[in-house]
Amino acid sequence: MIGIGVDVEQPGVSGERCGERVDRRSVTALGEVGNGLQREGHEVTLGLMRKYYDTRAPEYDDWYLGRGLFGERERPNWEQELAALGRALASLPFAHTLDVACGTGFLTRHLPGEVVGLDQSERMLEIARERVPTAAFIEGDAFGLPFADGAFERVFTANFYGHLDQGEQA
Repeated sequence: MIGIGVDVEQPGVSGERCGERVDRRSVTALGEVGNGLQREGHEVTLGLMRKYYDTRAPEYDDWYLGRGLFGERERPNWEQELAALGRALASLPFAHTLDVACGTGFLTRHLPGEVVGLDQSERMLEIARERVPTAAFIEGDAFGLPFADGAFERVFTANFYGHLDQGEQA
């Protein structure tokens, strides 16, 4: 079985909203969000990462779909695993969810409830907005979330921790 890294946190989900609703019009713009890490070089790294993902946005889903550069890879049972992941996400209880590093919304689309996707790449978000028109998508830095504590009932992320160094993972 192929392992797929998916992290879901659902503190205190009881079927009722625990946090305040996110007003889609009043979310702080990326330029106003403080750097949560406050470490030298983070802004440079963030800029390079944003540029990389903006460039890759049109082909990003090729990894999931096994096409393009990933078309010749041997991936036994991949389609079944991906379908099982989609079903597992869709079977979660409805919740006000923040999808951190949502990318193109490939997995976001399966999350039930009111969903807000956050990503640093505007080009990734353009694709996500087309894919999941019922969700809100915000450009921002995962280390300086522009939301109040408790604003969401669930936090979801996939493939995000793999981009972090060990100190950032904590």
